[in-house]
Amino acid sequence: MPQSQSHARSSQHHASSRSRSESRRDSEQAREEVLGLLIEDHKRMKKVFRAFERMDRDARPDEAQALVRATCVALMIHASLEEEVFYPAARECIDEESLIEEAEVEHASARSLIEQLLQLDPQDPKYAASFTVLGEYTLHHIKEEEKEIFPQLSRTDMDWPALVQAMHERRQELLQQYRLAGEDTGQAQEDDEGDEEAAEAERQRDA
Repeated sequence: MPQSQSHARSSQHHASSRSRSESRRDSEQAREEVLGLLIEDHKRMKKVFRAFERMDRDARPDEAQALVRATCVALMIHASLEEEVFYPAARECIDEESLIEEAEVEHASARSLIEQLLQLDPQDPKYAASFTVLGEYTLHHIKEEEKEIFPQLSRTDMDWPALVQAMHERRQELLQQYRLAGEDTGQAQEDDEGDEEAAEAERQRDA
């Protein structure tokens, strides 16, 4: 074989190997971004439910109500993102499709409770109780996703780069939709949580 042809084939082989390596790296990064986005939402949810439990709701009823509403909106955005983008992609790849079916049923239960909660007067004894139960639903759902669904999907070759792009685009659309409706889309709850933690730290220093 002429040396020029051998050199050309060798160059093509190295280029192909490099391309596959870059593709794998891009896929791994996109996978971490997709799962990281959902896990960060989960962390915020855990924190806000803890903040509600610690809050003096009798002394700060308006803040408690704002926290509840902002959390419900954030949950609906998160649920819509999963139902419209994440779950359809996951269903095509996951070994146990029943996990996705169960997750969607859990979403439906949470949505129903959110609808009931937002119709209650904040002074209703069931208001705080309903939010507490919503927190229990949410924590159970988070555990199922992070312990069962995410690990299974991490081992698949689903199109992570396409998924991360679709999720970012849909997330921005949902945020804009709720903002145009005059809703707090979740940033306030992070601020409330930070204020609550700072106040608690200050109380402990003064004690």
